[in-house]
Amino acid sequence: MKKNILVVAGEASGDLHGAGLLKELKKINPGVEFFGIGGDNMRNEGLKILYHINQVSFMGLFEILSHLNFLRKVFKDMTKQIDSNKPDLAILIDYSGFNLRLAKTLKQKNIPIVYYISPQVWAWRKNRVQKIKKYVDKMIVFFPFEVDFYKKEGVNVELVGHPLVNLTKPVLQKAKFLEKIQADRDQTIIGLLPGSREQEIKKILPVMLEACQKLKNKMKNIKVAIGLAPTINRMSILSQLNQNSDAKVLENLTYDVMKYSDLLLVTSGTATVESALMETPMLVIYKTNFMTYFLAKLLVKVPYISMVNLIAQKQVVPEFIQSQASPLLIAQEMEKILQDKIKYQQTKQELSQIKVKLSSNNNKNGDSPYLRAAKIVNQILVA
Repeated sequence: MKKNILVVAGEASGDLHGAGLLKELKKINPGVEFFGIGGDNMRNEGLKILYHINQVSFMGLFEILSHLNFLRKVFKDMTKQIDSNKPDLAILIDYSGFNLRLAKTLKQKNIPIVYYISPQVWAWRKNRVQKIKKYVDKMIVFFPFEVDFYKKEGVNVELVGHPLVNLTKPVLQKAKFLEKIQADRDQTIIGLLPGSREQEIKKILPVMLEACQKLKNKMKNIKVAIGLAPTINRMSILSQLNQNSDAKVLENLTYDVMKYSDLLLVTSGTATVESALMETPMLVIYKTNFMTYFLAKLLVKVPYISMVNLIAQKQVVPEFIQSQASPLLIAQEMEKILQDKIKYQQTKQELSQIKVKLSSNNNKNGDSPYLRAAKIVNQILVA
């Protein structure tokens, strides 16, 4: 008999990792069907999409509040879908503001819940962990420190390791990449990863571009490559480039940008972990609406904003947040990093340890993180 599974992800990274999970779950249990909220990756694995992640992905508290009526409509519609198409199990992927509210509804309807990819409750709004304990049957996490946090709180948790360890691979050889961006071997490549949300592109990309221009005024042999996230319209990037810019916008080559750049400017998020796995030195940048930042400053209880520094439990890469995210300060730090070869190599060595930490998941069977997660889900599904 076919099993019906609700899947809800609200961001690009959730869609990517959700697709990996669904692909492995179909192999284990071919009699599964999926419906819910996701993106193109999960759609390709058979998810019947009721709302696309592009419709529901908003960055920051202020932005969420300004779209609250729409999100309420989405929640109401999803509740109706759950009633009319009762799932045998729900897989909730990060996206905590929406998913923890939905978890309460699902629990009331006696639907088993797997939470895949932990929301950052260890960083802020730690009261949410009590909701997870109350509503969620199994928490599946990627980072070792998350296991310690949840076990301490009495949550049923299991570590599967981080899928990005096996996924972060360039498509092209370096020579082909340089040809693609029309760069010479002796040029210094600056890679820009401005984010996967339109709000990030609007607020952060201009800062990155201006910082690169200031660096070019000091160091002439610079080439800029911009990695385009699949959720971003190419015109959103091109509209911010002036006519004299020789920056190259690359689609479906984000990992190549990460691997072959000499230095990266990265919007805080999953891309910082991916860049770390490529062992490429980076500056992490975050800028949002002032009120969103002000509220986050009051609530966030961790010393760093980037996962790289949180995993390392020290500052491995510089962070430029809000008012510190100025083109001048960023350009000065870029120049400093590129000219200090000893420090540059030390940073690469520190980043290599991130991969070691994320690869250590005590997996004796050689299963991929996606397969391990799929086995956990299937055990609950058929129980």
